Amino acid sequence: MGAEKPDKYGKNHKRVNKDQKNARIERMIEWISLCKPTGDMLRLATAEWGVETRQAETYLKYARARIRERWNNQGRKDFVASALEKMERVAELSIKTNQHSNAIGAVNLQAKLLQITTRDN
Repeated sequence: MGAEKPDKYGKNHKRVNKDQKNARIERMIEWISLCKPTGDMLRLATAEWGVETRQAETYLKYARARIRERWNNQGRKDFVASALEKMERVAELSIKTNQHSNAIGAVNLQAKLLQITTRDN
């Protein structure tokens, strides 16, 4: 049999290389973006990578710091432009799939971002 393909996340390795560490941090960021509870993320990390809870907490800390860094480097205009583009895509896909309430919601969010709506009652 051939050699096993190395695990992207360095499962069950005491020491991981830089790429594996970054992969773990990016995986944590993905879990955060999926709104997974902290406890679930820590359990997943310990199960998937074979690390102790303390090490999983460290990866979570790095992931949160990386998220803050990404947002700190983005200006308000860039954020608004990006969000508007995403909402445009959501509206387009929603209309194609006859999910009109989602399309209306996306357009409403665009209007709020552009500050062209009146105050919510």
